[in-house]
Amino acid sequence: MVTRAKPKTQASMIETATRRAFVMKLRLSGASYREIADATIRQFGADNLPSNYDHRQAFQDVWRELQKINEERKESREELVRLELERLDRMLLAIWNQITSGNLGAIDRGLKISERRSTMQGLNQPTQIAPVKPDGTPMLDVPELIDLIRRADELVAKGLGKMPGEWSASSADAPTESPVSVHE
Repeated sequence: MVTRAKPKTQASMIETATRRAFVMKLRLSGASYREIADATIRQFGADNLPSNYDHRQAFQDVWRELQKINEERKESREELVRLELERLDRMLLAIWNQITSGNLGAIDRGLKISERRSTMQGLNQPTQIAPVKPDGTPMLDVPELIDLIRRADELVAKGLGKMPGEWSASSADAPTESPVSVHE
């Protein structure tokens, strides 16, 4: 036998929305789900809530409200982007005759509008940033890199009991295993 959910009436939808707003207000104030469930039962009465209303149902109410808020924000963002793109279109249209007649100021303004539109639509390629020091110089310049290699050579040679330059990675002196045991 298949049981079907009760059809939602306008009144039950309003009750659910009222309960969820109450639950959300409590959650925003920092109440735990158990505290929310207890307060909801006191506020609305157990007979006016889903059967066996407890902290799990309180969590579900909060979760559904958060989903609704996220969906509204997503829609709002999409509509704001569409509105802003429409504004940019109108701005470009307003100066188009000046652009096509060669007005350099209008051309510059048109390029700015176009850049803004491209940014909003995600058409611009990411900017690559080279790692630099605060003064703008590269993180490692060639002399620093050579010095770093020299110091590494000294440390390896010292570990092998050799003088710097007396060993090479391809020589028989080069360690084949880590000098430190993993099991120590």
